[in-house]
Amino acid sequence: MKTKLLLLLLFASSITFAQTWNQVGATQFTDFASDGAIAFDNAGSPYMAYINPTTSNVHVKKFNGTSWVNVGSTAVSTVSAANIAITIRLSDNQPIVAFRSTSNNAMYAFRRNGTYWTPVINNVTFGTALSDHRLQIQTNPAGDIRVSGRRTDQKLTIVEETYGGVQTIFTENLIHTNNQYNGDHRYDFADWDQYYLSWEDNYNSSQAGRKAVGAASTSWDYTTGTATQGKTLKNISGIVGENYLASFNDVYQSSVDQIMVYNGTTLIKYASAANDIVQFRKSSTDDKLYLMYADDTTENMIFEYYNKNTSVWSTIPAIGLNSGISNFFVKMEMNPIDGNMYVLYLDGGKASVKMYTVPPLVNLEKMYVDANATGTSDGSSWVNAYTSLINALNNLGTNTTEIWVAAGTYTPDVSNRNTSFAFGQDNLQVLGGFDGTETLASERNISANPTILSGDLNGNDTGVGQNGFNRLDNSKNVVTINGENITLDGLIVSDAHYENTTGGEGAAIFKNYAVTSFTMKNCTVKDNYAYTIGVVSTRFNLGGSLTIENCVFDNNNARYASGLYVLTGNNQTATVDITNSLFTNNISKDRSSSYKGYTGSAAWIRANGTSSNLTTTITNCTFANNTDIGTQSGSQRGALSLARRTDGSSTHNATINNSIFYNNEGTGGATTVAVNQGHVSMPNLTFVNNSIDEDAFSNLTYLTNTSNSNPLFTDSTNNDFTLQTGSPAIDSGDNTKIPAGVTTDLLGNQRIHNTIVDLGTYEHGATLGVEDFESNNEFTIYPNPTSSILNIKIQDDIKNIEIYNVQGQQVLVGKNKSVDVSNLALGIYLLKVETTKGNFITKRFIKH
Repeated sequence: MKTKLLLLLLFASSITFAQTWNQVGATQFTDFASDGAIAFDNAGSPYMAYINPTTSNVHVKKFNGTSWVNVGSTAVSTVSAANIAITIRLSDNQPIVAFRSTSNNAMYAFRRNGTYWTPVINNVTFGTALSDHRLQIQTNPAGDIRVSGRRTDQKLTIVEETYGGVQTIFTENLIHTNNQYNGDHRYDFADWDQYYLSWEDNYNSSQAGRKAVGAASTSWDYTTGTATQGKTLKNISGIVGENYLASFNDVYQSSVDQIMVYNGTTLIKYASAANDIVQFRKSSTDDKLYLMYADDTTENMIFEYYNKNTSVWSTIPAIGLNSGISNFFVKMEMNPIDGNMYVLYLDGGKASVKMYTVPPLVNLEKMYVDANATGTSDGSSWVNAYTSLINALNNLGTNTTEIWVAAGTYTPDVSNRNTSFAFGQDNLQVLGGFDGTETLASERNISANPTILSGDLNGNDTGVGQNGFNRLDNSKNVVTINGENITLDGLIVSDAHYENTTGGEGAAIFKNYAVTSFTMKNCTVKDNYAYTIGVVSTRFNLGGSLTIENCVFDNNNARYASGLYVLTGNNQTATVDITNSLFTNNISKDRSSSYKGYTGSAAWIRANGTSSNLTTTITNCTFANNTDIGTQSGSQRGALSLARRTDGSSTHNATINNSIFYNNEGTGGATTVAVNQGHVSMPNLTFVNNSIDEDAFSNLTYLTNTSNSNPLFTDSTNNDFTLQTGSPAIDSGDNTKIPAGVTTDLLGNQRIHNTIVDLGTYEHGATLGVEDFESNNEFTIYPNPTSSILNIKIQDDIKNIEIYNVQGQQVLVGKNKSVDVSNLALGIYLLKVETTKGNFITKRFIKH
């Protein structure tokens, strides 16, 4: 009962004190200790074994919920011991301790039968002595025992003792037998019937993988780990049931060693490390992978965890242990019952144990994030929302399909500009624009509740792009897309700064080349800088589709493809659909005399791979005020580049519908063509329907209902690309070209007003024109625009006043002729007045 109560308290503690370290019992609770090991029984109670250096005997203690108590009144045996290991046989909850005898290098194992320590493996020798490496123990559900030890000839010997007392010895073959160059084998006997191993054949080559017990030396799985030059893998640690492996790399002819972690053959982490310490385990609580190693510079112990769903590493708060002290030892294990991490360590010559409480995984279909939430931060509601988007991503459950993010500014990691918001879960929708009260996504007011994913980690930016200040501490990539069929909806992605000359790709949003489907809706990508390639990079090495709807790309800066970059791989088919989107104030330019700008300040969409097939459709988009001033020879200039290979081995067919290209400039302010080929070739076919271009699409052939008329933007200087009355873009589109399901324009208003769709991103009549603010004899509002008080002049008495946003949501009510709108977000609103005579009068106004 006491044990169960302890576990309940620990579970409660894990909720209240998430991500904290706690001392387990008293500090320094043993006699002097020279080595130790830790294990757990089937109720989750910790056991630890240690060697008393004054006698060289093994002792065992158990934590009873309050303190550590001896298991047996005396030592396990009188044999002088080293390299101890401990486990608990779950079939009968009996502890088993194994060790190497220091007198004759034999293997011993003792089992506690409830009263005595009885020998299970007694003085077993192998002809070749056991080396000075830790023994390991495994048990199976039947109660059988296997103890493994590395011999001085580097072979792994496994002694099996069945529950019935039958003993068998396995001697594992070396994977590699050429020891001419000090070859070495290391092992992690992590499971009953398999183990992880690494070998080196000289100082410059190592390989790691898995092997089944008793299999031939050639029958091993090397798809986990790597064969690599310049690596001397030493200590090794693998995770049961996973394709993950961590190793300590003693770097040849270098004073700096490394920790290397692999998922299969893919390196997912490396860091400078010290003292041949590495342990890698999985928590049953959150299914994350936990890594322990020592920092190379300080020798302090580092603990991190890896989220397999998001491919994100996170650092656990420091434990305050230094591995550089004399005779230091440390062991980390995950409690299989409560999922928490226990660390046994040398503490002032004795042993102490600390526990890290792993926050429980709340496997929610919908997860909430709100920077201002004050609840339990488990993501289950607006009240209990995560306050950090990174924390939410680190705790995604396998059932999570939506993340709702309230208004606010969220940064990836203020201490590491290489960290991004990594979205790796397939079919995930990330929605912003909430005020933190909604129950339906349709209740969002995205313009009034900006949800910003920002690379400005320290909030100190001044200026944008190459000439901005205080940006070298910004995130290099703000968002990374690693999962299939991910949708970003209602987010602002801003202030990335990727200045590397050898990289600089996808500073705002980087889509993994292998991802085949990605969607952006109602998003703004602004004020980002990429040294080389587009701030949104979407290469398709495996084919696929990109959908962009109702998005804005504003004030982004790169050498080429500043807003958006699309590239196809060899033998792949891809589609790109861009609808109701605005590309403005983007710039492509030279970085230096060696790194010159090409084209595509708004976008560069390329069928680049051999035998690739690309289809691009652009509908009701506006390209305005973009600048292309790069000087790379052989490249055309312009806001939109659509291209294919010059050798004709790729196919690209493009269609542009109901769109506007205006005020896009090149060097010296010259008007650029609407569509250009960059430094390669134009698409096979480019159809343009019902569109305006200042240059009249002079370099294109297949044109229907096009012109070079001034579209009469309301105020393009101040980024207002709505249409004035009399614009030739009004009622000039082709309704049949609008994609199925698209019913609104960029402002969220009805896409087709007055029966025929307008050109560009905004529908006139559904948005505001100058005439909407003129007064009449019956009804006048002033000042308009206003920042605080809106006054109403009307002859009749007012019964009721209602104010609506552009999404049609009521945001304010009143009865007075002076209305305080200071708390409204910036934007356009509809004022509806009901008089005492039963008349209804409406007027639009701007809150600025």
